Amino acid sequence: MIKGSAKRKYDLPDFEALLKDAKNGSEPALLKFLQCFEGLAVKLSRQSVCTDRLGEDALQIANLGILKAVRDWQEGDDIYRVAAFVTNKIRTELHTAIRRQQSVEAMESGSSQDASVKLDAQSYRAFQLSQQNRLRLWLVRECLPLLSHQQTKVIKGLLEGKTVLLIGRELHLDTRTISLHRSRAIKKLHLLLGVTA
Repeated sequence: MIKGSAKRKYDLPDFEALLKDAKNGSEPALLKFLQCFEGLAVKLSRQSVCTDRLGEDALQIANLGILKAVRDWQEGDDIYRVAAFVTNKIRTELHTAIRRQQSVEAMESGSSQDASVKLDAQSYRAFQLSQQNRLRLWLVRECLPLLSHQQTKVIKGLLEGKTVLLIGRELHLDTRTISLHRSRAIKKLHLLLGVTA
């Protein structure tokens, strides 16, 4: 016998309100949106081709696809297709990164390539940097705009190699305030990157 009032296991959030808030700069809404699609990002980044080609970068690139989906979503679009929209953005980012890596490998093997492939390979050199530099590049391009104004200044200063004392002097703030901005920014970045402290 089938029960008439079966309880739903998972309650989906109001994606329309969440997207609207995220586009308007609400950090909690953006983090919640990222968390909603975290499982999808992990699944797509673990596909054999992606992990073989991109390694550890695959999940970061998948998260980048989610952020781009938030940026490109237009009010009035069909909200019931939001999962498909996010999936397409994640896949596009992963496939673009794979194509860039293939271009670099083809150039290194000595085969002749046209100028557009060489330009594509040049842009992919960022992915061949050390893990720390790759993370810095990703932070500067994609994550820093999601932090508050003061947090962005503090993290940029740290990435440039400045001390907390020097950043405090430049921003006319004491070192305790700078340390507070730094710890909050790092906590937020950990959530974005899916890092467990």
